[in-house]
This record gives sequence, C-alpha cells and structure tokens, in this order.
Amino acid sequence: MDRLREREDEGFTLAELMVVMVIMMVVGAVFASSMINAMGASRRTGYRADATQALTTASDTVSRQVRAAAPLEQLTATRAVMTVYAGGSKQRHDIEYTASSGTLTDTVCTYATVTSPTCTTGTRTLATRLSMGATPVFVGKMRDGTVTTVASKTASVTFTLVASPAETKPIKIETLLYLRNYQE
Repeated sequence: MDRLREREDEGFTLAELMVVMVIMMVVGAVFASSMINAMGASRRTGYRADATQALTTASDTVSRQVRAAAPLEQLTATRAVMTVYAGGSKQRHDIEYTASSGTLTDTVCTYATVTSPTCTTGTRTLATRLSMGATPVFVGKMRDGTVTTVASKTASVTFTLVASPAETKPIKIETLLYLRNYQE
C-alpha cells in the first residue's frame, strides 16, 4: 500500500508525457494548417477586391468619356480615340485610350477653348495587370450589330477588361456603350 502511495506522488511517466506531447502536436498542426488556409483565403479575397475596384473605376471612366464623345475618330481592338466637349462645349478634350502590355492608359489633350491651337497633355494609368489575350478591349458595332473597325460607322462599343490578380481566377468586366453622338 505504501508503495502505491509513493508511486502516485512521483508524477507522470515518460510514456504519459510522450502521449500528451503527440496529441498537442497533432492539435497544433491542425490549428496552424487552418490558420494558414484562412490567411491565404483572406489575401486572395483582398487581391480580388482590389482588382475588381480598379477595373470598375477604369470602366466607369472610359464609359463616361465614350458616351459623351463626338463621333469616335479611331477604334481598334486596343485603342479608342475621341473628342469630348466639356463645360457646355467651351472646352475640348482629345482623348486616347490605349491597352498594351497589360496596362490601360488614357492620354488627354485639353484645350483652353474649342478653337485653341495648343493643349495641355496628361497621361495616366487606369488599370494594370490586364490579360491581353484573345479578347479585344474595344469592339465597335454598327446599328445592325455588325462588328466594325470604321469609327464613323460605330453606333455602340463593347468595352471589355480582363484582369488576372495574383493567386485568383481572372476577373472580367464588360460594358456595352451606346454612343450618344452617333450619326448615320
């Protein structure tokens, strides 16, 4: 009896400690794995949200300008050139959108008045990390829906941006724009 009592006071055996350590390592590994997965999902969601916001902002900018444009001057799969009159037709802006090397930029030449001979030019980047694959950025269509590259015959423009943010599926924003100042 004294022997049993002495044994109880000695503490845990090496085998008991080893079992507890193995159980704690398994629980810790499961916890760490789930935390790593959760952080990765959060990071991917952030990348996707940032890319979606950038594409939406670029799409809104281009949409506003294309709708307000006097008839388009040039239209290709990666380029659109137009003139926009602002401020009650008192100010003229020549705008060129160009998509190349995964970037969409706009170059704006602003004239102080409609008849001004000189302009102030500025270029800005609207979107980056674009997928410049088989999908054209600008597709012009005539009134009957036929695809055209003749700017003067363009009644509507389908504007498509596809981005591939890091570690996520591509994001595609497509906007159909009817030209306000289309002339047959």
